[in-house]
Amino acid sequence: IAHGPVIAGVIGATKPQYDIWGTTVNLASRMDSTGVSGRIQVPEVTQQLLADWGFVLELRGEIFVKGVSECKGKVRTYFIGSMRNKKSHPRKERHCKTRSGARHTLAEYC
Repeated sequence: IAHGPVIAGVIGATKPQYDIWGTTVNLASRMDSTGVSGRIQVPEVTQQLLADWGFVLELRGEIFVKGVSECKGKVRTYFIGSMRNKKSHPRKERHCKTRSGARHTLAEYC
C-alpha cells in the first residue's frame, strides 16, 4: 500500500479502459512485490498517516525500490500490525467527503 497523487484516464479507442499512473502507483506495486507473504508493507509516509489513524506498525527496515531508490535512495518501510484499542488510545477524528457530500471516517472502513 502507498498513498499520494496519481494521474487517471481512459486509454484505448476500440476497447477503452480506465487506468491510473504515477510514482504512487509504482511505489504501491513495489511494496507488494518486495513484501513478505501474509504481511502488508507500506512506505514511511503512509506509515505516518496510518499511525495517526490508530494502526500499530512494525519497522521492516530500508529496502531498495526499483524506480525510486535510484533517485532518492533506499525506502524505509513498515509492516501494518493491528489497531490500537480505541478506548485506551484515542486518535484524531479525520473525515473523508464523498461526491455526495456525506462524511465518513476511515475507521468506518476498517
